[in-house]
Amino acid sequence: MKRNKTYSVWLSITIEHDYYELDKCPVVVQPDKTTHAFLQKNGLVYKKRSGNTWYILWTGEEPEKMIGLQFEIKPLHPSFYYITEGKSAGIQGVMGIIHESASPGVWRIIQIPVSAGSVVCHIPSRKMYWECIVFLRKVSMPGDNWRMKEKRERISFTPFETIKWKDNTSALRTRSTEKNRDKKQIFLCFTTG
Repeated sequence: MKRNKTYSVWLSITIEHDYYELDKCPVVVQPDKTTHAFLQKNGLVYKKRSGNTWYILWTGEEPEKMIGLQFEIKPLHPSFYYITEGKSAGIQGVMGIIHESASPGVWRIIQIPVSAGSVVCHIPSRKMYWECIVFLRKVSMPGDNWRMKEKRERISFTPFETIKWKDNTSALRTRSTEKNRDKKQIFLCFTTG
């Protein structure tokens, strides 16, 4: 009679990105060839279960000795490079290193020791200006007292300026007064004072 193996989490790797916050970050974390061979030889299972977390599962049998594991972070969308500040990416949890990769299609390599635990790789987004262009349905433009405001009031904006196109349509333009960490969602509102 064949017994089913019971697996438990031996190691987890989570990717956190400032821009995507709670959304799924468009990356794949894959073991390199040496790590992949180590996992297979020791009966360890590597899989993604939820969101931005990948797991190494084991049956409780101690794996053989190896200096460290390496995982490649591969972006799935080209915009990842535009919104990501790579130099200050860091690791929390199990001690490890994150460094640049020379391989095409691989953004960074995570290097961690062979031990149970969890790794959180934090990736900050680039700082950039927020720009808003507002198209109004009515012909008349608002007065000088209109302002754009971020809900938490962490980002301040310049006064609106009117911009016109060749076909004589108009819109309002404003931008943040300083560079801020880019986020996928920001809550803005108009004020009149």
